[in-house]
Amino acid sequence: MRAAATISVALLLLCHTRSASAGSWTQPQGSVWFKSAFLYHLSAEQFAPTAAVLEDGTPVERGDRRPFNDDGSMRVRVLWSEAEYGLHERVTLGVQLPYYDLRFEDRFQRTDSWGIGDIRFTGRIALLDGAHRLSARGAWKLPAGKAATDPDDVPLSEGQHDLEAGLQYGHSLGRDLSWVGIEGGYRWRRHDEETGRDPGNEWLWNVELGHALSGSLPLALRVAWSGLRGDETRDENLGIVPGQRRFHDLGAGLIYRWTAWIFETGLTHTVSGEAFPAGTSWNVGISRAFQLRG
Repeated sequence: MRAAATISVALLLLCHTRSASAGSWTQPQGSVWFKSAFLYHLSAEQFAPTAAVLEDGTPVERGDRRPFNDDGSMRVRVLWSEAEYGLHERVTLGVQLPYYDLRFEDRFQRTDSWGIGDIRFTGRIALLDGAHRLSARGAWKLPAGKAATDPDDVPLSEGQHDLEAGLQYGHSLGRDLSWVGIEGGYRWRRHDEETGRDPGNEWLWNVELGHALSGSLPLALRVAWSGLRGDETRDENLGIVPGQRRFHDLGAGLIYRWTAWIFETGLTHTVSGEAFPAGTSWNVGISRAFQLRG
């Protein structure tokens, strides 16, 4: 349970590291965009993977909020780094790298783990580049983080490669920091030969809206709805692992532009799920783009 919960939160946070504008926009040719962010999550509850009876006799159904066993809680802190390069006006390449500081504790012990997580290489090709932006997006996850086969360890990776493909649509609302964006994708998750686990493929989506709060002040409100639904996880020794990882989130935050810099702060709350931690994630971030060559 520890490993599954920790990995789930890591993936949750990874899914929520969004730019300050609709993801369909490609970077101008020869320009670099980078972002750094800090994310924090603390949870003592999860959405139940199966029906169960708690220690106090309370019955819970699959998908209900329930506390971790033995009064457990988990804390996740992430330093997120991301960069993109405009290879062409229609083609953008990028890389994403998280650094995790994870802790799980209950009545009996505390386990800590820290280090880099998995690296993601991304690419985006603009299919439409007018007021209505449509891009095809792909990603490859390289398992660089520490995996763990001991159930008492807190892993930083599930230890397998992922391939991801999707479409991103964005439309500017005619003002700075005002847009609407829609994204849908599918993630192919490879079988991990070392641990004997097949984590199952995943559907993921995100809908977001940015709205400038003032015509003179470069401040905007961003709201988003996102989700993920995964196939069954299979283990060579255990068979089908109970619960299909899924969640639905609502997020809100503020964006402020100062010269070439963009500052963000916000929260994301998991409203429903299964085999997934419950709770709220908080984040602050800073990003900037600059031109390398003409």
